[in-house]
Parts: sequence; C-alpha cells; structure tokens
Amino acid sequence: MNYKYNQDIESKLQVFEKYLRGKRYALPTIRQTRNYAGVYLAWLKSKGEQVDQVGYNKFSTFVFQLKQDESLNLTKRIILAVRHYYESLEIDKNPASGIHIRGGVRSILNDIVDFKELEELYDNYQILKGNIRLADISRFNHRRTTSARTKANQTR
Repeated sequence: MNYKYNQDIESKLQVFEKYLRGKRYALPTIRQTRNYAGVYLAWLKSKGEQVDQVGYNKFSTFVFQLKQDESLNLTKRIILAVRHYYESLEIDKNPASGIHIRGGVRSILNDIVDFKELEELYDNYQILKGNIRLADISRFNHRRTTSARTKANQTR
C-alpha cells in the first residue's frame, strides 16, 4: 500500500494527526491511523466525493472494494481509522460508525487422516499403552519426587 498523498490530503492528515496526539495515542498508532485515513481520503478524491457528503451506501462501496483488495484485518483497521477521522471532524454524519466486520471465513481441514489410518493409529496406541507397566510409572514418579526433595533440602 502506498502512503504518499498529495498536498490537499496531507494537510487534512496533519490536522487529524494533531487530533490523535491530543487523544494521547502512541506514536506508532498515530502513524498507522493517519496512513489508513489517508487511504480513505485518496479513495474519496479518486471518486470525486467530499468527506462530509459520504453516506452509508458510498462508504459500503469503499468497504467492499477494500475487502476484495486487502486482508480482513487491514480492512478492519482502515474502517476504524476512518471512524476516528470522522470523530475528529466533529460532524454529525459518520458513515463508518455503524459498520463492523465480524470474523473471517475459516477453512476446516478435511481428509487429514482417512478412516483406515485412524483405526490403525488407535490400534497401535492401545498396544503402546499396554506395554507401559504400572511399576515403570511408579518408579518414574518416585524418582521425580525424590529429586525434588533433594533439591529443596540443598537450597536450605
């Protein structure tokens, strides 16, 4: 993504940056939010729209385009930046205020192991489990607790 803007957009972003600094955001957050608001302002300029004239439908067009071109997380961050931008303008209409994108589509892994392999794994697990004797487990636990007691006594 290119974050270089013309002079008109830069001047608007400088005012927005002052607003964010006044809200005491961290510098990396200010930089990121400023850049993402710039993406929106550049899009508006390319469509010949004014910030205060954008409604829900026009903003939805922007969001759909973002979702096609960018990742879901980046789209969410840009929407949040636009929401902050409109709050900084202190105008009544904020088209980003009602738009929230919920989680993405998650793919479920299919056919990782077919049924025959799963049965074989289960059968082999039973065999391995049967080879461990209770006496082996008891010896292991005894050694572990004895070692812990010895270390505790040495530190005193």
